[in-house]
Amino acid sequence: YTAQSLAAVPGQPNSVAVYSNNGVVTIYDSGVARAKTSSGLNVYFNSNSGGLAFGSSASTLYLNSYAVSPSLYALTIDSTGVTAAKSLNNGNGNTVQYDNNRLYLSSGVVLDPSTGNQLGQFSTTTSYSNSPVPAAGPMVSDSSLGRAWVLFSGYSYNTQILAFDEDTYNFVASTPPITGIGSLSSGGPYSTPSDLIRWGQNGLAFHTSNQLYVLQSPLVKDVSNSPADLAITVQAPAAATTGTAFNYTVKVANLGQNTASGVTLTTFLPGGVIGGTFTTSQGSCSGSGVLYCDFGSLAKGASATLTIPVTPTVAGALSLSSYGASLSFDPTSSNNQASATTTVTGNPYNAPPTVTQLSPDLIQAGSSTTTLSVDGTGFTAGSTVLWNGQALPTAFVSTGQITATVDSSLISQLGWAQVAVTTPAPGGGQSAPLPLHIYQLLNVPANTISFDPFTRKIYAVLPSTATSISGNSLVVIDPATGSVGAPIQVGSEPNLLSETSDGNYLYIGLSGAKSLRRFNLLTQSPEATIPITSPVVYQSGNVAAAGIATIPGSDSSLALDIPSGGIGIFDISGSTGTFRSKMSQIYGGDNPVFVDSTHLYAYDSETTGAEFYRYSVDSSGVTLVDGTTLNGIGGFSGKFSVDGGLVFGAGGGIINPGTTPPSQIAVLPLGNGSYFNTVTGAGVVPYQAEQKAFIIGISTSSNTANYLERFDTSTFTLDRQIQLPLTTNSSLKGLRFGQDGLAYVLPTNSTSGIGGQPNQIFLLRGPFVLPAEAISNSAPVLTSTSASTIPVGTGNTYLTVTGTGFLPGAVVLWNGSARITTYLDSTHLQVAIPAADLATAKTVTVTSQNPGSGASNSLTITIQ
Repeated sequence: YTAQSLAAVPGQPNSVAVYSNNGVVTIYDSGVARAKTSSGLNVYFNSNSGGLAFGSSASTLYLNSYAVSPSLYALTIDSTGVTAAKSLNNGNGNTVQYDNNRLYLSSGVVLDPSTGNQLGQFSTTTSYSNSPVPAAGPMVSDSSLGRAWVLFSGYSYNTQILAFDEDTYNFVASTPPITGIGSLSSGGPYSTPSDLIRWGQNGLAFHTSNQLYVLQSPLVKDVSNSPADLAITVQAPAAATTGTAFNYTVKVANLGQNTASGVTLTTFLPGGVIGGTFTTSQGSCSGSGVLYCDFGSLAKGASATLTIPVTPTVAGALSLSSYGASLSFDPTSSNNQASATTTVTGNPYNAPPTVTQLSPDLIQAGSSTTTLSVDGTGFTAGSTVLWNGQALPTAFVSTGQITATVDSSLISQLGWAQVAVTTPAPGGGQSAPLPLHIYQLLNVPANTISFDPFTRKIYAVLPSTATSISGNSLVVIDPATGSVGAPIQVGSEPNLLSETSDGNYLYIGLSGAKSLRRFNLLTQSPEATIPITSPVVYQSGNVAAAGIATIPGSDSSLALDIPSGGIGIFDISGSTGTFRSKMSQIYGGDNPVFVDSTHLYAYDSETTGAEFYRYSVDSSGVTLVDGTTLNGIGGFSGKFSVDGGLVFGAGGGIINPGTTPPSQIAVLPLGNGSYFNTVTGAGVVPYQAEQKAFIIGISTSSNTANYLERFDTSTFTLDRQIQLPLTTNSSLKGLRFGQDGLAYVLPTNSTSGIGGQPNQIFLLRGPFVLPAEAISNSAPVLTSTSASTIPVGTGNTYLTVTGTGFLPGAVVLWNGSARITTYLDSTHLQVAIPAADLATAKTVTVTSQNPGSGASNSLTITIQ
């Protein structure tokens, strides 16, 4: 086999990582292969091409394997070879560069190297479009200058080198077009550049199949100014003992005649030490194995220092090296680096363990006994995996990995666990935990689902083709236990659900009967069937609704979306219903969503796949306010949700509907947009109280895994993702239940294809949904409730609880039992009290809990 990519092993001059054209990564020492290669990890790497780059140390190697999804992996390397592979999923292209705790890909994407989350996207425009497109092409980063350069080239437009600011991801400047490359209009042969490298203080270079290009430019660094002169020194003791801390002191001095601007320092810590809290005399630093410092400007004769406390854990020679740079011209480079070596003696001293990854981190409830792989640092043969504080049978693999046996009894039910590692003295300690989620997959072939806050149940309707459960029915699901009730026949082809705001009724759209069915949630029984008669002149007879939405505050009025007929208000009396006179125009939006009793939103997924509509509602019907073309609602299959006054589209769009016209806030980065692995969104579930949004990332590649993705809606970045147990190309419905639950309707995976397979319901609870659950928080303090006495027999009721210290996800407990609670603000909660709780006279104790806290003080309410 031949090498596709090479990466020299840091600190080991006779060792190299090789990615060969059989798709295998091997480490060679003086030409001798280490025993363990990536072929033993049961992961597939594409054999055509790929890029390698080591991280901050020789223990982590990144591989970006072209045209395979997931394509980006972090490989764990030790003296035996390649021992583990963690999928980072968001890879693309055939190159990867690690710089300043970031990964730079040729797709123009910048990733977090520990999670694979997308931190940013370098974008540009072309002669064909003023809309941003990914700045894809060979890329090189130089964090010491805070710049990244992309060689942007295409068949139908000129090649240019684009410079970007690495902090803001904004375009800075570009070279003039470089003729003869990647463009027919240039008169030269079409030849794609395959790399881009830095050289010298202001140089870049790249090559094509038949030419080498070398340039120097102020686009890289301006060397026309009067020079500065950085000098680096490192101080450390000559000798030390294991377990005893000492300090490294790194000094950067400007010996030149002028101010040095943009001074940076890159410091490589030795292995075999426990790092303490580093301090600087000015500026700031970040990192762990490699520290990256930005000192700003240093005047003539000025200096800055970095102090690094470390505790050695093994005997031997420890060497620290440091490199300085600045934006100013520095003609003397010989003093820009320095190192120091300390000889350590003593017995081994255990480092505190850290946990970075669990595999699997998602287990199906009811699974058999499972082997759990725990990746991290500082593991020893005496380390033990803890499951909610309980020790599990543990096996040592390497200092970066241990495995544990999880008994089936621990994963029998929907929920989550905290997984940590403890290492014995000397040194050692307990790591911070990572959550492991236990999901449930219910064999309920639902068309759609709805959650009722009063009964605390999920309601699902099933098509006539259902076989595992009787079709044309509604079933009630308890998400706390995963139990599914007996099917209740409701009519022909139920496919839509909408609950009244008081929790009294659930309206069901029957596409087969072209009607609505009303289900009484208080008695748990179906009631009237209401035919839907077409309200438009060019249609006759009954029609099936394409979307329904109950009007807040009403038990008998809904907005109905009529195919090829628009949206109208449908008023029900007994078993009949009539449309109000004013309807929307045809193609005036689909899937209506009310924001209050007099306003609704809709989205055109039939003609433009982009237009967002606002309507007012009154006694005569609906009136169009405006229609606005916006991004990220999801194209022709798009849908949206409303939360916290914002609109969230299935394509990642976030919209402020409170402006006129509605304005685009952001589009969440669902995926890197590569040709081979484009990712679209589905089933958006926002939770703006905690500034999160959940979207299923669906790849257009049919054999690609799909992910449930959590986004931060304040920074518009991917927070975390977990791989779904099913491969799907669509999601029918997603919703939030309880304080920390998510439910989705998903198609079943099939080796013969997705089409025609029955749906299942996926349930998930825990810190992935409510991150605050995974940390300790203070309990709130209650002061009052909106009612201290409630008459016996009162129906479903919302109470407001007032207090202090409420966090998003806080829950109110009614006689110790949680009720569905909505976070309003830090001093107010709204809790749904079902009619059954108010059926008899009694005194009730009300308390509250924040995520990860104990119980608050108690208040009493009298039912009389």
